[in-house]
Amino acid sequence: TRNLFLMAFFVASQFTNAQTADYKFAVGLNVVKNEYNGDYGNGIFDFKQTMYPSAGLSLSYYLSPSFDFGLHGNYGNYGYYENVGNFFSGRKFDMSLFTHYKLNNGYILQKSSRFSPFISLGVGFANYGINPLVDNSGTDRTLAPTIIIDGGDLIVPVGVGLKYRITDGFSIQYQYLY
Repeated sequence: TRNLFLMAFFVASQFTNAQTADYKFAVGLNVVKNEYNGDYGNGIFDFKQTMYPSAGLSLSYYLSPSFDFGLHGNYGNYGYYENVGNFFSGRKFDMSLFTHYKLNNGYILQKSSRFSPFISLGVGFANYGINPLVDNSGTDRTLAPTIIIDGGDLIVPVGVGLKYRITDGFSIQYQYLY
């Protein structure tokens, strides 16, 4: 269980350069674990579920001690597996504009704190597609394809996160978005 928790922590982490009033831009590399909640079931915080990894990039800009603004994009798989007859696999690309309200803004926590908790809100677009599952005979085994519709959707990601400044030029960040 401990190893699973550590793996989930690193899978959902974002590696980014530190961002301050002096270094306004930050570029991040995102490693994401997609979780599903829908017609098949709820895989959120269910560590027995199959891992559906995703990766992406982010670019953010320091607006003030309280706010950052940026662009965030990911590409990868998502799905749900309950048993042989109840599963699906899809792919997803999402991109969103976001703002972070930082709690180490001098009002709540010290600006110089290595820990920077934040609240995130965004608006964006997601594009979904079906991953065909082919069995050994070559037959397409994708079940209930109407659950995954090829196409796009408006998304409003909300979440919380914690950034830890390792050096003046490098931070690691964990963020949970819903």
